[in-house]
Amino acid sequence: MVIKKLKMVTIDYTVTDSSGAVLDSSDGKGPLMYIHGMGEILPALELNLEGKKVGESFKVVIPPNGAYLPDDDPMANETLTFEVVVLEVRDATDEELDSLSTSGCGGGCCGHDGGCDDECGDDCDDDSCGSGGCCGSGGSCCS
Repeated sequence: MVIKKLKMVTIDYTVTDSSGAVLDSSDGKGPLMYIHGMGEILPALELNLEGKKVGESFKVVIPPNGAYLPDDDPMANETLTFEVVVLEVRDATDEELDSLSTSGCGGGCCGHDGGCDDECGDDCDDDSCGSGGCCGSGGSCCS
């Protein structure tokens, strides 16, 4: 099965800056799960994942204008290198698709795995998503 819109995708990843310093990684946190084509991850990364299959690995360099918004911290204005391994590709369930259109995390935050965290921590920015919502590491908002 290949990665395309509405597929549930599971990846391992490491993000480094231009000096090679690790900014984020699934190592120790568990893999990232997202629904492809729904804006849950960086558009430039999502574009590079399109058409990949389980077991494929790749590296992609994303310039600052293709990465995070200038307000985002700590990866704003950085050239980012993503090293990615595709672990799983499957059809998203109806429940997973429905969760995208509901109230999200009910005032909590979207975690790296797409689930909800009770406390926002460093990954969330309440101001960027409006009334009480949080912005998760993939850039998607929960309310």
